[in-house]
Amino acid sequence: MNAIVKAYTLSECMDAMATYANTYEASGGKNLIFCEDRLTLIAERALIKGTGGTFLSAVSTFARFLKTDGHALSKQGSVMAVGEVMTRLQRAEKLKCFKTVAGIGNNARSIYETLAQFSASEITPDVLKESLAQLPEDMLKKKVQDLALIFEGYNEFLRSGGFVDESHYLSLLPKRIREENSLKGYNVFFVGYASFTAQAKEVIRAALDTAENVIGIFCAGEEEIYANRAAAAFERVCKERGKVRVLDFGTPLEGEAEILRKGLFNPVRKGAPTPTEKVSIFEAGDKATECEYVATKIRREMAEKDLHFRDFAVLARYGKLCLAS
Repeated sequence: MNAIVKAYTLSECMDAMATYANTYEASGGKNLIFCEDRLTLIAERALIKGTGGTFLSAVSTFARFLKTDGHALSKQGSVMAVGEVMTRLQRAEKLKCFKTVAGIGNNARSIYETLAQFSASEITPDVLKESLAQLPEDMLKKKVQDLALIFEGYNEFLRSGGFVDESHYLSLLPKRIREENSLKGYNVFFVGYASFTAQAKEVIRAALDTAENVIGIFCAGEEEIYANRAAAAFERVCKERGKVRVLDFGTPLEGEAEILRKGLFNPVRKGAPTPTEKVSIFEAGDKATECEYVATKIRREMAEKDLHFRDFAVLARYGKLCLAS
């Protein structure tokens, strides 16, 4: 079975994962839960809470699951390698934008992040070079030309040293999954992802080809609030392999909270006002003060009512999300 579960909050995603895992375990099934590194502890706690403790389920990231013969290169090591490549190209007077020594120190990390995104999207140095003919003679073309040279030099560094960096892990994983059949007999979950790169989609395809069941569980909902990129991408990949079942949990809010949610991005009054004592208004001088007030109120509620951060939802119309603890 291939299925997609759309939940309203992250805690609901984790609860749904634990429920599915517990059901599969009851019939002797084994589960592997993939999530981002920042969510592994949350997923493990939800799994233990839902199953009471288990040896049949495991939480992992793509990088942890992959076993490779290459020497793993840390992110900091990659940044240093990019800096060395930039220095060599600079001495050969091949760079057109990143010409100064200060530029290397300031830009090596950002350039590595850019190269990692290229790798995740399956963009190669040759693709960058081919795109140069379509660009006008301006600063953008010079930057793309520099990036192509740095990318090429960095890849050569990896090949010559037998290194595998974080951005290349994912490209190796689908082949390993198919060759080793490492997901056979497993129910595989993809939980809490906000989006999938081209490489990550290949991992999903490999799981669909080899696993017992594949379930994607995502925060999703109405388009004016959610981007729904991960759920939509997962659904498209699943449909390549056949039918996929989609379950939408909808919103867990009700009463005044649901009225506020519906009017958050389109505040149009419909019908008579709703009398309530559950809604309070606080006016702040700026966004920072408003966020500080909300954070203080959350901490007070946690202390007085034995609640956790996951029990709160903050809805904001701002372009940026402020978190405080």
